[in-house]
Amino acid sequence: MKKALALFGAVGSSVAAFAEGSGSTATASYVENVVGTTGVLNTVKDYIVDVATAANLWTIIGTIVGVGLIIWLGRAMIRAVRAYFSTSM
Repeated sequence: MKKALALFGAVGSSVAAFAEGSGSTATASYVENVVGTTGVLNTVKDYIVDVATAANLWTIIGTIVGVGLIIWLGRAMIRAVRAYFSTSM
């Protein structure tokens, strides 16, 4: 019981530290990598703004559709391989 209370106390204090922003600096660097001025989201936004003219818009649409097809076909291949090995054994 003492171990459980100590664990809950440690979890509670770390959650409180995270909520008030004094938590780990690793979390702050991860957030900076995603939404910072040189982060992933800002870089993609800048690319779309630079490329998004009427002539170049099909490039972005084609890329989005292509990535979707690759993901869909990859999942189909994994399902086919799993079905093959589950029926052959």
